[in-house]
Amino acid sequence: MLINDLEDFNKEIIINIAKNIKRLNIITNHINKCKKIEKYLYKEFGIMLNISNNKQRSLLKSEIIINFDFPEELINKYKVYDNAIILNMNDKINLHSKRFNGINVNYYKIDIPEEYKLDGFKDEIVYESLIYTKNNYKEIYKKIKEDKIEINKLVGNNGIIRENEIV
Repeated sequence: MLINDLEDFNKEIIINIAKNIKRLNIITNHINKCKKIEKYLYKEFGIMLNISNNKQRSLLKSEIIINFDFPEELINKYKVYDNAIILNMNDKINLHSKRFNGINVNYYKIDIPEEYKLDGFKDEIVYESLIYTKNNYKEIYKKIKEDKIEINKLVGNNGIIRENEIV
């Protein structure tokens, strides 16, 4: 997980992800900001985080990388696992490594309930604007579950990513 701006919203996402996976590595330039969440996860759930900013080794073994807010020029300074799946949450990122043979996800496609659809607007934009009014992660998560929203396609640098590419 690549993250620099550790807002309350991002903290809740990190906690939710950490509860559902075996090992979570956080790569940040602000290690001290992540220490509180590291202590909380260990104390409450017995979950250990690995927090670092080592450009040579941090991402070499990470098969799935979630990029919250690292800009393209900073990501390209890190050595990334050749077959990693990178999920870019905010901006489109291009990796310049010639060895990178993984998947770089920059966008997604969803189907939304008919009541939310607007002619001339992408479903993703409409739904994002709807949940943007929610105040916190729990409310957004609850709304997504209620509406049964699922991502049905991932979009990379070269278009829609086929399911067999991910497997």
